[in-house]
Amino acid sequence: LQLLVERCNGRTLQRRVLTLQRLLRVHQLIERGNDGHLNLAQLAQRANYSPWHLIRMYRDVFGETPSEHIARLRLSRAWSLVCDSGLPVCEITEKLGFESESAFCRAFKTAYGLTTTQVRRMPASGLRQASPRPSHVRPRARIGARPLSALR
Repeated sequence: LQLLVERCNGRTLQRRVLTLQRLLRVHQLIERGNDGHLNLAQLAQRANYSPWHLIRMYRDVFGETPSEHIARLRLSRAWSLVCDSGLPVCEITEKLGFESESAFCRAFKTAYGLTTTQVRRMPASGLRQASPRPSHVRPRARIGARPLSALR
C-alpha cells in the first residue's frame, strides 16, 4: 500500500493516506458491484469528491478511470461466462447489463478479437493461452509510476 500512498496527492502523509482510503472504498465498491448499476455520481459521492476529481485521482493512483475499471471487470465476467457456462449469449447480455445482444457481441469482439462462438469452439488449452484481459481498456501508466499489477 505504501506505493499507492505515494501516488496520492496531499501535503502530508496523513492526507495522502486519507485520500487512499477514500479511493480504496470506491475500488471496493466497483469490485463488489456485480449488478452493474454503479454510476460515477454515486461513486464520487461515496468518496466525497466531485465526479471529475474522482476520475483524476483514481486514474493517478490505479492507472485507469473508474469507468475503465468497471468496463474491464464487466468484460472479464463476460469472458468467464462465455467460457465456463452454457448460457446463451442473450442471457449473458442481460446478466451483464448490456443494452442489446449486438452491443455485447461488438464489445466482446473488440476487447478479445474473437466472437463468442469462436471462444466456445476453442479447446480448453487454447482458452488458457487467449488473453482474458480486455485489450481496449489497458490502464494508463503515469510517468514514473509502476503498474498496479507490479504492486501486488
